[in-house]
Amino acid sequence: MQRIAYLTFFIVTAFIESAAGTVLANDCTSGWRLGYSLDIRDLPENTVSLLQSTSSLQERNGNCFRSLSRLSSLIDQDKERLERVLRSEGYYSALMDSRIQRGTRRVDVTLLISAGPVFTIGDINLITDGSIAPSLQSKLQQLLSATLSGNSPVQALKIIGAEQALITLLHENGYPYADALERDVIIDHASRSASVNFKLRTGPIVLAGQVNFQGLVRTQEQYLQRLVPWQKGDILFRSHLITFQRRLQDTGLFSLTTVDLGPEPSAGQPSSIIVTVEEVPHRRIEVGAGYSTGEGFETEFGWQNKNLNGRGQILSAYAKVGESEQSLEGNWTLPHFRKYDQTLLLDGKIGREVRPAYEARFAETYIGLERKFNKRIKASLGAATKTTVNQQETLEDTFFLAGLPLGFAYDSSDNLFDPSMGTRLTLRVQPTMSVIDDRYFFLINELKATHYWKPADDSWLTVAARARLGNIVGPNLDRLPISERFFAGGGGSVRGFSYQRLGDISDSGTPLGGRSVAEVALEARTRVSERFGLVGFVDAGNVYAEQYPKFSNIRWGVGVGVRYFTDFAPIRLDIATPLNRRDGENKIALYISIGQSF
Repeated sequence: MQRIAYLTFFIVTAFIESAAGTVLANDCTSGWRLGYSLDIRDLPENTVSLLQSTSSLQERNGNCFRSLSRLSSLIDQDKERLERVLRSEGYYSALMDSRIQRGTRRVDVTLLISAGPVFTIGDINLITDGSIAPSLQSKLQQLLSATLSGNSPVQALKIIGAEQALITLLHENGYPYADALERDVIIDHASRSASVNFKLRTGPIVLAGQVNFQGLVRTQEQYLQRLVPWQKGDILFRSHLITFQRRLQDTGLFSLTTVDLGPEPSAGQPSSIIVTVEEVPHRRIEVGAGYSTGEGFETEFGWQNKNLNGRGQILSAYAKVGESEQSLEGNWTLPHFRKYDQTLLLDGKIGREVRPAYEARFAETYIGLERKFNKRIKASLGAATKTTVNQQETLEDTFFLAGLPLGFAYDSSDNLFDPSMGTRLTLRVQPTMSVIDDRYFFLINELKATHYWKPADDSWLTVAARARLGNIVGPNLDRLPISERFFAGGGGSVRGFSYQRLGDISDSGTPLGGRSVAEVALEARTRVSERFGLVGFVDAGNVYAEQYPKFSNIRWGVGVGVRYFTDFAPIRLDIATPLNRRDGENKIALYISIGQSF
């Protein structure tokens, strides 16, 4: 019934407005077509654009009107609207008139605006309703002088911005309930100036009190209390609330979070904090697939519970089934372990690899701590073991390896799956000991860097560059487990070459890998429509038996690609060919996966 009533009201309203002579269709047989223009003098271009965008008649230019009285009313409304805009920009003595020329089924309207001189700010006064420390009063005055200077134009946005800056400063100095009272802007037409009086209500200095959560279903309140960035009894700042809300949102457990102050208490008394959340589903299933000429088809299935026990712990299980690898992996992530932004990671994996260079059966374990220092930088330290049975041609070797991997990562990119700006840098340093039979030590070092750049924010072009350097310090190549050596070639390496096919090859055609690696890549990515993009790229690199890269015999691959942009990540299809191809190497390599190549 309510819907019918609403529809009836809408139809009746539309009929009345049409009958009163609002806007008709393009047929002007019984009305007048509007021709509208602004005649503006002595105004900067940005103010002219603001006036044009504010004018309601500008939007109706070229439309038809049945009633000239209705048009006259709209002209008066436009004058009032534009006058407010001129005053907001400091033009308090502007003169405005309209010129109307009526023809056959046409009426031309011109608004004539003479802006006059811009009024400037004279006296600036700050009034607070409570007593505050002289040092804070001085800070307020300094901030006011920096944001709003005398003799500058009387612009409304600058005045409002200065007032908001004063309130923010009070919020960050222990007055979380501070607010603005009605400000006075007194215009003096004789001096063409204005006096601005700011009136602020400081409110009391309050202490942090009880945090009350609303909307929790599975998540434990005790876990969320660990994310609170203040101690109970601390002086409460507004920035505390913003930080707390960001921490809650970063957990990934909620689709909505709000953090608000409770009712205002007396001075020196604790204030309650009210947190309202909406939880997201905590279980999900993941499916992925890919194909490359060297590795063949690959599918991956995953299951994840990202709120185990209601404490934000993540339990994941993955199964990979492909021509080159079949494996099972499980990991357990404990966020904010012993300290905020510190994560405990436990991982185990078993499987079988069928690579061009070798076949292997393996079992891996890892336990480590990851520390996030800020939004861009994190580091990790852990302990890892690996038992592997490697078969290379007719030889089979068993290894038990124990390592202490250290990691460092920097990421300023703007998107995880489709970055267009920023830099990524990862460093892995892993001391490793072989502890069965032939005991020896070796050190793995690997550095990866990518950079993304757009000529302009609205540019259709993104330039992406990648580099990889690595070396292994320790025994010669023959003693190193082949599964721990560096390899190059393939979709995530040097495209155009088959997976692991760069570097030295045995007499029987098996890749031998190396103790060092060097790679570079350059991509030009264009987006030709909302859903499709094109890519051109050049990759280069090689692996070396020596301890350090020689940067000789560089192998080059070039190619093109297509991207289909889904709502979460692009789907990639690349075709590449080697420039300095050797006998037996494929002329064309094809790669299909989710996400950009790097």
